[in-house]
Amino acid sequence: MMKEMKNDAGKRNLLAEGMSGADCNDGRSVTEWKSLNYAFSALTKSSDEPLQGCSKNCFFVAALKAVALRAGTTLSKNAASFSFLNTQVQPMAAETQTLNDDKVAIDTVVNNLVYARSTKTYYWPMLYEKAYALWIDSKNPTKHWDSKDATQPDIKTIFQEGGNGVTAMMHIARYKNKVEKGALSWEGNIPKYPTIAATKDLAAADLKLPDQLTPKHTYVVFKKDATYYYLKDPCNNSVKKLEQAKLTTTKFDTWGYIYP
Repeated sequence: MMKEMKNDAGKRNLLAEGMSGADCNDGRSVTEWKSLNYAFSALTKSSDEPLQGCSKNCFFVAALKAVALRAGTTLSKNAASFSFLNTQVQPMAAETQTLNDDKVAIDTVVNNLVYARSTKTYYWPMLYEKAYALWIDSKNPTKHWDSKDATQPDIKTIFQEGGNGVTAMMHIARYKNKVEKGALSWEGNIPKYPTIAATKDLAAADLKLPDQLTPKHTYVVFKKDATYYYLKDPCNNSVKKLEQAKLTTTKFDTWGYIYP
């Protein structure tokens, strides 16, 4: 069972240790929630489609991208019902989170999405984020509702403390096993399973490995060669090279993969 963490207000956190929470903040704020009338997804969900927005949930968006990359068949096929694994009960059990609508948070000043975005006109990244926020918040003694619409989750507040990407992958894919801070698993040069890595809160100079990484930020590990691991940034899909020997607890809060 994973360690339960609480903030000063008694907020329960299902996201455990090794938390990261950089914000891809481009200055947007919620002015309304509305439906965009997008299709939920294509037949196959691309791992490049989800992008992080103005919330400290890089751990979640990276986890969602990693699951789409290597365990895409576990993802929801509709916009109304999502299943997440509760890792804090024994035995671990899947729980259903339903959505009553497909509204998403919009900044009408710039007419753009505030939180998760998609590189295509599909809803699934935004609705997954919304469903996950509602599910996480359902475990809190006090629920967090958006000030602009009291029927919608306050996504910014719910994810304010960040979280653990390995745990989030377990939640999303409902895989009950993990390897954390250990050797990664590969099929050739591609991860065998959903895999992430999350940096420590260090000075920028300490995270040039050799490409510059963001402090306290979670990345998807999506391939390797003889020298480097290749990481994908959930903010913008930019690719970063990481020397394999530097994937250690000196530079990273956590890394790992999940498996059935």
